Amino acid sequence: MSLEIIKSIVQEKFAVSEKVTAILPQAKVLYPEWEKKERFLAIVENGEEKAVFCLFSSCFPPKTFSDLSIEIILPIDKHFKCEIDNKPNDSDAVLYLNLLSRNNKLQFEIRMIHSNNFVDELFHAMETSNKSNTSQEFSWLQKYNVNKKDEDDQLYSSSIILARQNVTINGRAPERESKIKIEMLMKESQYIYTKTFSIFTATWNTGREDEWSDAVLAGVDNRDTYVKVGQVRLVAAHVEEYERRNQDYRDICSRTQFSRPYQPPRGIKDHDQIYWLGDLNYRITERDPATVKKLLDENNIASVLEWDQLKRQHTLKQVFAGYSEGIITFKPTYKYDPGTDNWDSSEKNRAPAWCDRIFWKGENITQLAYRSHPSLNISDHKPVSATFHSEIKIIDQEKYRKVYEDVIKKLDKIENELIPQVMVDQTEIDFGTVKYLELQIRTMTIANTGQVRVDFEFINKLDETSFCKEWLIVEPYKKSINPGEKCDIQLKMLVNKNSAPKMNSGSDQLYDILVLHVYRGKDIFITVTGNYEKSCFGTSIEVLVNLNVPIKEVSFVKLIELESKRDQCVSNSSTYAIPKEIWHLVDHIYLHGLKEPSLFDQPGLHSEVLLIRDWLDSGSIDPIPGSIHSVAEALLLLLASTADPIIPYNLQLVCLSASSNYLQCKQIVMQLPEFRRNVFLYLCQFLQEALQYSSENGLDAKSLSALFGSIFLRDIPNQTQMETMTRISKQTIDKKKAHFVYHFLVNDHSDLIFSK
Repeated sequence: MSLEIIKSIVQEKFAVSEKVTAILPQAKVLYPEWEKKERFLAIVENGEEKAVFCLFSSCFPPKTFSDLSIEIILPIDKHFKCEIDNKPNDSDAVLYLNLLSRNNKLQFEIRMIHSNNFVDELFHAMETSNKSNTSQEFSWLQKYNVNKKDEDDQLYSSSIILARQNVTINGRAPERESKIKIEMLMKESQYIYTKTFSIFTATWNTGREDEWSDAVLAGVDNRDTYVKVGQVRLVAAHVEEYERRNQDYRDICSRTQFSRPYQPPRGIKDHDQIYWLGDLNYRITERDPATVKKLLDENNIASVLEWDQLKRQHTLKQVFAGYSEGIITFKPTYKYDPGTDNWDSSEKNRAPAWCDRIFWKGENITQLAYRSHPSLNISDHKPVSATFHSEIKIIDQEKYRKVYEDVIKKLDKIENELIPQVMVDQTEIDFGTVKYLELQIRTMTIANTGQVRVDFEFINKLDETSFCKEWLIVEPYKKSINPGEKCDIQLKMLVNKNSAPKMNSGSDQLYDILVLHVYRGKDIFITVTGNYEKSCFGTSIEVLVNLNVPIKEVSFVKLIELESKRDQCVSNSSTYAIPKEIWHLVDHIYLHGLKEPSLFDQPGLHSEVLLIRDWLDSGSIDPIPGSIHSVAEALLLLLASTADPIIPYNLQLVCLSASSNYLQCKQIVMQLPEFRRNVFLYLCQFLQEALQYSSENGLDAKSLSALFGSIFLRDIPNQTQMETMTRISKQTIDKKKAHFVYHFLVNDHSDLIFSK
């Protein structure tokens, strides 16, 4: 949305006598400590006086002026000062705008790109104010009830407004404005009274400059045309083609209660009641003049009106939408032979039409008469008049200000006693037993037990980069709750390949404390716990080759001890050359699935993968459960979840550099720790065997290399650091990983198997 459109929306917030000369969007308040949301700053002038308005918007950009509420006003007088810090040349740089007005000081953070026009206008206004010799009252600000006079007769920003940092319904100024409006509507009888008007309107296209005045006066000033209700009568007369050209018009205006030419407000929409009258020049063109005249001679006005252009357009809401017109019972007012009551006999032979019309819009308007004046025949038009009975609500400004002040005081007292209040149904959440890759969900409920809207958010603890641990998801982590409403928070616990190694090694546990921060309220601490069931998934290769029993039979204390000494627990006396869990999965695929279509491409069922996990952890003697695809996926998950990748992180850069040379790749593999080398070569030999059945299973060396390359050479935790060190993209790194593995899928490496 352009700045000009926003400016026009802000303009509608102000009275018609006030003009928004400059606007500054997206100004962040730094001082005082208001809600951390952007404001609009507007410079508004009334005559020779100007003031800075700070406005809050319930949405950005604002859709209508009702989205805006005024928070504070600073009159630009001799006490007003403006300072700008750090004004660089960069158009996108940040500036600091300091505004001082008597006892008030505000600081805003603004963007250079938005500031130039506003700052220039601000300094110009200050210069004009300092040079002015006239007294500055700023009485026009009083209606906003933001600025008042203290005992020293000095203007200052009301404490009512400044207090909004604490009592604007938790930072929602528009809600406060809504409450004020409701209170003011309920108290309308204290400051609004109804006045009854009789309104007479008349229009006449005279078409000439002579011999019309007496006739008009007879039509307009005839007291019989008034409905005598109340003491006020308003007259509106429109004499087309004459009123701006004849000196007598001013006399006529005087005699018809126009003491001076009428100056309407900025726009017609500012009126509560609107009356349109004049020669609107709509015709009847779809019927020939003879037919129209014949129907009128028969007094069949209704049939002719069916073809009236204005009636049709008005019905379709093409013109005068929302306006009303009385029932037409009089003959067309155009076109006559001047000086007669005869229809047009000229060469043009115009069809009679109702050119002269009166429309109105507004509440509490009753039309009492709508007629023409056929006896006046000096023109080719006949005059048309309408009489209305109107009741208009009028605001007593003094009473309004008094009621408004009382409402503000009452509201401030109530709101100052209110702070956000919430109730949490539980502050200790126990997930019970949690298994690898098995999602657990718990729900807690936050209820707004106060009288104001509550904004909450789970926030980071001191020196932590996230508000919760990696195995926990909180949805939603921030929200607003209206009074009397509740919000259910889902806490999802999932131990995956990243967090499982930390659980098995004891470097992490299922325990966390969440900080529920209630804005302008108290923090609430939520304890989250769970009991992780150890698994071969997430266990290091060094520990797995030394376990001659299922991992379920190993105590957590023993497992943590083994993981802490894993580099020392591998020896010639190790139980297995490769982990038995890897062997079970590979052997099952070798015996039953080498010809399975889409092997390693089609995912398995999650439920079956969990059954396979339990089968491996318990050392069951039953057949491996699940399909070949689920077994293949379990194998990939097991390899991806080990504490360290098959090829250690410290050798990855060397592998990438050597990826184009098979002999160098072989040398690197020979440098691997024995059991990692065994697993690497064992799996490569298995994949070579699977490629022998590519016509059945659809495998090819390149796709397998890409898949297992990402597992054997797992991404370094900080991949950005890897890219910086190698100065190559992740896509290139992935290609090099695949190329490294590709050598061992297409070449004979039997000389390396189990060699020492």
